[in-house]
Amino acid sequence: PVSALIHAATMVTAGVYLVARSAALFGQSQVAQTLVVTIGTLTAIWAAVVAVKQYDIKRVLAYSTVSQLGFMFAGVGSGAYAAGVSHLATHAFFKALMFLGAGAVMHALEGQLDMRKMGNMRRYMPVTFWTFGIGWFCICGLPPGSGFFSKDLILEGLWHHGYMPQFIVLVFTAGLTAFYMSRMFFTVFLGTERIEMGDEGHGHDSAEDIAPSSHTHEHGGHGHAHEAHGHGHGHKHVHVHPESPLMNGPLIVLAFLSLAGAAVVFRVPGLIYAVTQGMVPHVAGGAGHVAPHFPGEWHFDAQALLGVPTIAGTLAGLIGVGLAWMMRAQFERGWDRSTERLLDAHDRAYEGTLHAIFVRGGELLSNVLYRFVDRAIIDNLVNGTATFVDYLAESLRTLQTGYVRNYALVMLAGAVFVVACFMLILQQLSWPQWQEIFKWGAPILVVVLIGGFIVSRRAPVSAD
Repeated sequence: PVSALIHAATMVTAGVYLVARSAALFGQSQVAQTLVVTIGTLTAIWAAVVAVKQYDIKRVLAYSTVSQLGFMFAGVGSGAYAAGVSHLATHAFFKALMFLGAGAVMHALEGQLDMRKMGNMRRYMPVTFWTFGIGWFCICGLPPGSGFFSKDLILEGLWHHGYMPQFIVLVFTAGLTAFYMSRMFFTVFLGTERIEMGDEGHGHDSAEDIAPSSHTHEHGGHGHAHEAHGHGHGHKHVHVHPESPLMNGPLIVLAFLSLAGAAVVFRVPGLIYAVTQGMVPHVAGGAGHVAPHFPGEWHFDAQALLGVPTIAGTLAGLIGVGLAWMMRAQFERGWDRSTERLLDAHDRAYEGTLHAIFVRGGELLSNVLYRFVDRAIIDNLVNGTATFVDYLAESLRTLQTGYVRNYALVMLAGAVFVVACFMLILQQLSWPQWQEIFKWGAPILVVVLIGGFIVSRRAPVSAD
């Protein structure tokens, strides 16, 4: 539930909302908009490639979230703010659905995360299978799922605003998304049973319940081992936890929203209010040159359905699903060595780049700040101030000698200084004359002060 909330609705989508709300600022700079679109595009393709490598069911969903965020940023960056926010809303439906579905699978398999140790889960979890399948269908961008409409909006925004390189990359990413999400769906819910339980035991299960069980029947002196359910396919029976109505309820609700979510996001005349209705002029602050010429809501007409972005995105999704279907047997075993090495290199480049920038770079910056700023500047300023105050106090303390003649001398010197100042002021001297006085008086005053300081330092301190 926490992953469903964070990945679908709150933390990770805050940046998309921020850019959409700042449309009036981004619209003033074509460079800023292009930068947002480019970063979103690179994020989408890079995270999608990383997701292809993962065997952890939650990691696949997490990287798919990062990839879909790239789509959203490409939408708001291109000026199609309604498209980015629409995908934010529809993505929340089917991504929360799939995270809760993954949690249901994990609960049934004692916390198992490796997709290679699942398979044919539809037999044990039919409700989860159908609801998760709806989420998978929507994220693949196939009509009439809600993901199809919002993804199509983004692609049309890039197409109409002239971001051709980003458009091509995102069309490829849409196909790649359909491929790795189909890989996950087919591996977990279809195919042969490869079920191995995880290591998170449940309190109500005994060790005998969790352990594989089998029994033997003797026929004519020959022992034949049969599985507990008589499958006869060489698979051990495992105690898969049954589905819980408490879990199935939210899955059914989210499955419905994933299919009908487009009605919440886009205008359906006479049925329901569209959350993006009037959004672009409002966000743009009324500046006509900021609001994109792309419409704020998607219209259900043949011209839009037959446009290049819609056809390209849909074909990419179908190709990705078809390719995953043809390779479903390989997914059960995992990638071969050459593909594994290739994907590992990409994964290491991704993690290595982050490690070099944030870990190594952060460590280097911290050392520089510690050695040159904290130790050399801040510590010396603090400690130097304390040392200076201590030395000044020690020096002034010696002036208190306890001898009346010393105090009388200081009073006389002060009186002479005050009288001299008054006499000089009354003379109304010119500036050159003042300069001449300072020229000779300043050194004499310095010598007298230093001499007085030395004498005071050497003067005996009273016994009191």
